[in-house]
Amino acid sequence: MKIADIRAENRDIRYECDEIICHVLNTDRAGLLMRLHTELEDDRYECIMHGLTCLKSGEPLQYILKKAPFFNRDFYVEDGVLIPRYDTECLVELSLDVLKNKSTFADICCGSGCIGITLLCENDGLFGALLDISPKALKVSGINSERFGVEKRCSISHFDVMKKAFWDTLGKFDVILSNPPYIPSGDIPTLSKTVLREPIIALDGGEDGMDFYKKIIEYSTGHFNDKVNIIFEIGYDEGEKMRALASSFGLLCEIRRDMNGCDRVALLNER
Repeated sequence: MKIADIRAENRDIRYECDEIICHVLNTDRAGLLMRLHTELEDDRYECIMHGLTCLKSGEPLQYILKKAPFFNRDFYVEDGVLIPRYDTECLVELSLDVLKNKSTFADICCGSGCIGITLLCENDGLFGALLDISPKALKVSGINSERFGVEKRCSISHFDVMKKAFWDTLGKFDVILSNPPYIPSGDIPTLSKTVLREPIIALDGGEDGMDFYKKIIEYSTGHFNDKVNIIFEIGYDEGEKMRALASSFGLLCEIRRDMNGCDRVALLNER
């Protein structure tokens, strides 16, 4: 079969179809267009059709391609690890500013490592601790740290946010940052079929979506080199809840919005 025929049969998912074809043929979109009427070899045709079948079953495109774009880099991802999202770049931008004259950070619930590794790539004076409860996430973070050549400036460790014993073994940092699970448990069933293919452990933030924020703020006391500096990604409607939570711990809270004008990042400091 020719590439043009596959595209014609999948015009309703043209972008994703083209991405899968480019991946299998190891080419870009310009190369794809130049080969539209090329007859595909059987093995490549089968790979493309397998990818399209997975896509139509609800598997995220990023899992099929084994990569996700983030901050102008392609991060390795695979099934069982949260997919990096454009919205999270807001957290990276603020973190880079806060870390400008600092040297250490902890990336809690690091997932693919996209946040911490991006910070290390953008600032070669930083050292980061990447922490997660998921063995799969730790494996993928390790792959990405080597992929981008920052493995000597980071540690990657198993860590359970919800257990004080893990915090007791943690050192001190200039900044603690996190994109933790923050979707309220009751909202999980309403998520799209594709999103539900991602690990629920990386999505479910408890009854009100605030469970992980509460524990990180509570347990991080005593783990800063100087004053408290915590940076969170938050849900689009969690700004006021985060302000109230920060205030209950005696902290100031500044909310930053994303390109769509939604609450997206919270910066917590001492009063």
